[in-house]
Amino acid sequence: MYAAQLASFVRREPCRRADCETFGVHSRRDRATDAGWSPRLLRGTKVYDQLDLALLRELQRNARQTNRELAKATHVVPSTSLQRVRALLDRGVVTGFHAAVDLRTIGRGVQALVFVKIRPPSRRVIDQFRAWIMELPEVLGVFVTSGDHDFVIHIAVGDTGDLYGFVLDHLTQRPEIADVYTSVVFEHARATVVEPAFGRGTENGKPRPAAPAGNGRARPGEPRWSSRL
Repeated sequence: MYAAQLASFVRREPCRRADCETFGVHSRRDRATDAGWSPRLLRGTKVYDQLDLALLRELQRNARQTNRELAKATHVVPSTSLQRVRALLDRGVVTGFHAAVDLRTIGRGVQALVFVKIRPPSRRVIDQFRAWIMELPEVLGVFVTSGDHDFVIHIAVGDTGDLYGFVLDHLTQRPEIADVYTSVVFEHARATVVEPAFGRGTENGKPRPAAPAGNGRARPGEPRWSSRL
């Protein structure tokens, strides 16, 4: 819902009146309210300030909410929320909007981590194996690691028989695989909200907010958004 509506603004397409109202495209006075702050990236991240953090938290909790709901939750006008989310997309902070699926409901209730050692461990062999393994439908994710194994493959299958078949029918047939070790996952817990890890751009362990520009104007090339919460 929110993602679909936002997509038209990211593509800079004209919006219908109803969509414009949903996303808070208001009068010149509202747009002027958004100006006057000159955001600066917090060191070590692509995040500007506390408003960016609040938007990231809300989007990770519920990406289906409308822009008006998002603006209300972060205490800004809708036009500010829209511009900031668009900027988070442009900077690659938000990479997409996805649906979370209960694997048990689609017949893939057994998860496992498969540890694979590759020989020879050259870039070409590793790149080819990674491209091949990501095409298999059982695979949820792939980690390229250091240590005893070169890959950790996260898979989800229907039962232990399918897991056994995945190892025998797919992995053991590959000539570059020197060793395979499989560990069944009993439970998989995942954080729903991921917070940025800040470097020196912090104060007392908290992200340092962007300071207002002295003359109320953004520097050349900088967007002009409100940092109010």
